[in-house]
Amino acid sequence: MASIRHSRLALCAAIAALAAPALPAGAAAQSFECAEVIGKVFNDRNGNGLQDRGEKGLPGVRVATPKGWLIITDEHGRFHVACADMPEGSLGSNFIMKVDTRSLPTGYRLTTENPSMVRLTAGRMAKLNFGAAVPR
Repeated sequence: MASIRHSRLALCAAIAALAAPALPAGAAAQSFECAEVIGKVFNDRNGNGLQDRGEKGLPGVRVATPKGWLIITDEHGRFHVACADMPEGSLGSNFIMKVDTRSLPTGYRLTTENPSMVRLTAGRMAKLNFGAAVPR
């Protein structure tokens, strides 16, 4: 009887291990206390500070966080800051990011605030975009 119980426990442990999501080597599970930031640096052709239809992202632009992390936009101008901050309880926190204007394409100037701030809430994602254009 003891061997049957031991076999059932081993089987349950094996099933639980298979059901658990696999993480890449060195990766930690996402904490629901963290807040993430996604965003884009885009070509703001009309200078209104909003990404309108047809305004594409700017690749290779550096964006900095208060912790000194430098993020470079992808080929579509997008960036992502995983676990950007751990906001205080239900109050949340402010998170500031800044575009390194030296990394903008030649002739481009920002059309949005720099630095810019977004409010973070634990377990949520926030969006922060930066517009840039060639002055007319």
